[in-house]
Amino acid sequence: MSPEPDGPIPVPTVQGGPPAPKPASPRSPSTPLPSPHRLPLLAALVAAGCSTTRDLASVLDPYRAGRVEAAADLIASEEFEAQRSSGSDGVIWLLEEGKVLQDAGRFEASERAFARADRRMRAFERTAEISVTDELAGIVAGDGRRDYRGRGWEKILLEVYRSLNALALADLEEARVFSRRAFVRQAEAVAAGAEEIEAARGAARSRGIDPRELLGQERVREHAERAATLVTPAYADYANPLASFLAALFAWVDGDLSAARVDLAKTAAMVPGHPTLEAFSAEVGARAAAAGSAGRVVVLLECGLAPLIVEDSVTVASDNGWSRLAVPALAFCEREVAGLAVESRGSSVRTLPLADVDAVVAADFKRRLPGILLRALTAAFLKEAATTRLRHDHGDWGAVLGSVWKLATSGVDRRTWSSVGAQFQLAHLDRPADGLVTLAALDPHGGRHLVHDVELPDDGVVLLLVRSANLLSLQSHVLPLTQRHPTPQP
Repeated sequence: MSPEPDGPIPVPTVQGGPPAPKPASPRSPSTPLPSPHRLPLLAALVAAGCSTTRDLASVLDPYRAGRVEAAADLIASEEFEAQRSSGSDGVIWLLEEGKVLQDAGRFEASERAFARADRRMRAFERTAEISVTDELAGIVAGDGRRDYRGRGWEKILLEVYRSLNALALADLEEARVFSRRAFVRQAEAVAAGAEEIEAARGAARSRGIDPRELLGQERVREHAERAATLVTPAYADYANPLASFLAALFAWVDGDLSAARVDLAKTAAMVPGHPTLEAFSAEVGARAAAAGSAGRVVVLLECGLAPLIVEDSVTVASDNGWSRLAVPALAFCEREVAGLAVESRGSSVRTLPLADVDAVVAADFKRRLPGILLRALTAAFLKEAATTRLRHDHGDWGAVLGSVWKLATSGVDRRTWSSVGAQFQLAHLDRPADGLVTLAALDPHGGRHLVHDVELPDDGVVLLLVRSANLLSLQSHVLPLTQRHPTPQP
C-alpha cells in the first residue's frame, strides 16, 4: 500500500557533509555512515534478505494449502538448515518449523526446533537491544536485515506450545514448568517493549530528531489507532488467557487445587461468562480432583492464521532526491473456520472463543510501533548524510545512486510468526460410552467441513488438541492427561 500522505513527514537534510559524530552510549550507539565503496555490497545484501523471506513463504505454501505433512517434511529438511542456523533469520525459521511439526504430530522434532529457537532468543536477550552491527545492517540494507530476535507475543506463545509438546511427550511436570514460564515471559515482554522504545528515542535524539514531531503525525496516529481497535484491557500487557487456562488445567490434573483456582480466576477475569471455564471453576471450587473424574474430554481448537505485516509508505522530496519512509501495518487473515463441532452419540458441543491471538499481536504491534518509526526516521537521516557525501563526490550520478539506495532499502521488516492460529477456542464434554467423537470444522454460516471420527482412550481426562488453519485442513491429537500417552490422529 502506498497512499498519498495526509501531511509531510520531515526528513532532515544535510548540507555540506555528514553531521559531526556524537559520543556513543549503550542506548544510542554511534553508527558509522555507509561510505560510497560499501554501496556496491548493497544489492547482494538486499537480495539475500529478500531471498530468505521468499524461501520461508514458499516453504509455508503447502501448509496454507492444507498439506501439513508435506510442509513438515519440507521445512525440516536439510535443504534449509542454513536458514535455520542463520544469525539474522534463524529464530523465525525455527519458530515456523516447530509449529508446523507440532501440527503434524511430530512432537519430539517440534520440541527440538522450539528449544533451538528459545536458546537463540535468550542469547539475544543477553546482548544489547540495539548493537552497532545490527543497526548498520538495518541502515545499509533495510530493516529486514536486522537480527530477528523474536517478538514479545511470540516468546509467550512459544512457552504455551512447548507445554503442549511436553504433555504430548508424557511429561506433565515439564508441561507445568513451561506454562508458568509463559507468565514470566509476559512480564519480560512489558519491560522489553518499554526499553526498545526508549532506545529508539535516544538514538533519534542523538541525531537531532524530535520524536514527538514524528509520533504526532496523522498517518502514524492512524496506524496506532487501527491496531488499538483490537486491543482490550485483557490483552493490553501481553496477557494470554490460554496460558492461564493451561496452567490451571495442568495444576488440576496434578492435584494442585490451590494453584488451579488462582489460574482459573485469572482466566475467567479475561474471558468472563465462558461456560467451560465456569464448569471447571465449579469443580475446582468443590475440591473435585481430576483423578476422580469419570471421563472428561477437554477440546482445544486453534483456528485461522495470525496477522501478517504489510507496508504503507510516504515518499518525500529532499535536497538529495527522494526518500521513502516505510510504515508497517497489520493485515488480518480471513477467518474461514468459525468453530468446531464435537459430536457423540446423543450429544453435541461447539467450541467457544478463549484467546484471541489477533488481539495479542495487535497489542504487541501498538506498543512497538513508535520505536519502529523512530528507527526508520533515524535511518533516513543517516542515509541523507551518506547521499550528501555521494552527491559531493560524484555529482548528479551520486545523487541518483543515493536516491535509488534509499528507496531500495526503506522497506519494513515483514518477518512474523505466520503459522500460528488467529484464535483458540475451548469446549468440554463427558467421555462417550463408546469412546468415539466426530469432529467437523464450521464455517461462518454453519456449514460442516473436514468431518472425521476420533477414538478416545479410556482415561480420566484427555486433551483433544485440534488445529485448523483454514477449511483445507484439520489435524487432531489426543493427549491423555492422566495416563499421559499421546495418540496422534490422522
